[in-house]
Amino acid sequence: MGVGLDYAVAGGACGTPLTVTLPPGAIPVTSYLYVEYNPQSFVAAGKTNPINFNGNTTPAGTQEGAPVSYIGYTQTFYNMRYGLDPSWITGAGQGVYKVLTTANGDPCVGESLMVLYTNPAQTSTNAVAIADGNNAWHIEENG
Repeated sequence: MGVGLDYAVAGGACGTPLTVTLPPGAIPVTSYLYVEYNPQSFVAAGKTNPINFNGNTTPAGTQEGAPVSYIGYTQTFYNMRYGLDPSWITGAGQGVYKVLTTANGDPCVGESLMVLYTNPAQTSTNAVAIADGNNAWHIEENG
């Protein structure tokens, strides 16, 4: 919560650069990288290994929400959150970021980047609520 606080989110397939555009004068406050993995086997907990974000090594990840297992195909989806240093985020304008998840060792399914920033053009006090803990829903036409 803060004066001028706002956020931007970008997501996509693993290996695809994430593009975030911030307004003029924006100052990144913090950011989170979320990566969903599927080791294609049953696991009780996800791997917290640091990964590479745009040439920087992240801190260890934290598992957000419980792993979701689909026993029919014996696989588990889990979501990791990596806290990022705000200096790793380009200020105002467009920033393009590359994520390398290979240090985790489990196949990546998708990734998203959330950037919280202050916008000096906003004078209102804003709050951003983050609902961590994505779940994966596996749906097939064969029931």
